[in-house]
Amino acid sequence: MADRDVEYLLIGGGVAAANCARWLRKSGADGSILLVGREPDLPYDRPPLSKGYLRGTESREDAVMHDAAFWTGNDIQVLTRTSAMKL
Repeated sequence: MADRDVEYLLIGGGVAAANCARWLRKSGADGSILLVGREPDLPYDRPPLSKGYLRGTESREDAVMHDAAFWTGNDIQVLTRTSAMKL
């Protein structure tokens, strides 16, 4: 990936990064937000995935914190299947 400048770089596709991105926008941050994670999916809540999904009581989609429309609508770029190698 080419070098890029962003105001907020969040590394990891879990609950903390997703909540941070949401909080930044909710608090009025208007700079660019880039969330980078190795995971193949949008940020998801791991405990429900590991419990409900594996038991067959919840779908995989139930663990996703926000759908693609949320990220797009809040102008937050999410890069999945991407590792941050250096800053």
